Amino acid sequence: MSSEESFYGLWKPLSRSERVGWLANAYTRHFGQKPFPGSIELKAEVHLDGSDVDDVEGFFCAIGEAVNGPGGYFGQTINGFADAAVGGFGTTKPWKLVIRNHERAKLALGYAESHRYSSEYYRIASFADADAKQTAQRELLDLANGRGKTLFAQIVEILEERGVVVVLR
Repeated sequence: MSSEESFYGLWKPLSRSERVGWLANAYTRHFGQKPFPGSIELKAEVHLDGSDVDDVEGFFCAIGEAVNGPGGYFGQTINGFADAAVGGFGTTKPWKLVIRNHERAKLALGYAESHRYSSEYYRIASFADADAKQTAQRELLDLANGRGKTLFAQIVEILEERGVVVVLR
């Protein structure tokens, strides 16, 4: 086992708040480093084990690691993930994401987790107007009642909209 391999998965036993810190560190590291030209290996195919995903922060840790190695960054929010999915954050364009054990990730990123994540996001969001706030409230109500688009569905949709081939196994 190489020294880098021994660092894979260090985020897995962390609590949700510790994973938020891990992701913030990955972001700072990613945007603060100045790699030598050509030293970053861009991937055309990324493999993610859905059994590693037990919350959305875990998904961001897992995808960051799958793309860019231990402590790697590939978004720490849905919007950051959408930006990274375009390419240039460790992937070539076009690229493919293969999610093994995707049913586990789909369950973990289902309605309960989607409601929790959206509740936290909307709590700190500033709304353009009353209509935008009402739309957010309706989305939260739908998620609480098992309707609407889950985080897993949003992630797949974001990828497919950006031309990424998503393979669910």
